[in-house]
Amino acid sequence: MPATYELKYQDGRVEEHFGHRGYYYVLEADTLLSFFPIPAWCRNCDAITLAEDLQKPEQIKSEIKELETPGSARFPSSPEARVAYQSYLEGRLALLARRKSPPRCMKCGKAEVTFFVSGEWSPHPKTGELIMFSAVGMCSTNFAMRFFNPEGEELTLTEIEQEHYDSLAKSQGFFCV
Repeated sequence: MPATYELKYQDGRVEEHFGHRGYYYVLEADTLLSFFPIPAWCRNCDAITLAEDLQKPEQIKSEIKELETPGSARFPSSPEARVAYQSYLEGRLALLARRKSPPRCMKCGKAEVTFFVSGEWSPHPKTGELIMFSAVGMCSTNFAMRFFNPEGEELTLTEIEQEHYDSLAKSQGFFCV
């Protein structure tokens, strides 16, 4: 599920920002990889927008290792859940291995985003005032049903292609790989 985020300012102001679901990379004609964009500062939009969250391969490998360790917080209760999540994480690694471009803004498509530092006071990318960015919960939203190539560029789809990918995403569930 997408997260709810807070941006706290030292003067007491608080802004809420919401993640969104329904974003997919099209890796092959029948292979989708879902992803959750997160809030970031887009220099082109001059606003906080959602942007691709491209983790570092080391982070994903660490998650896979935790997933394989009985008793860890990430160890799922069912073998099916473990296999599905591991396949998803391996799909993310495969995406990163072929990816050349930096993360993109989901609104304008430009690779001009700056991510907030999570959990510590840091300067706002535009104003420089100190802010604290953190995930504070989960949210549920409608599905965006937007599809991107592995470089993060939104695909222009025919109606038939859109229907195909919509159907594929719904049949595969969240961990589309």
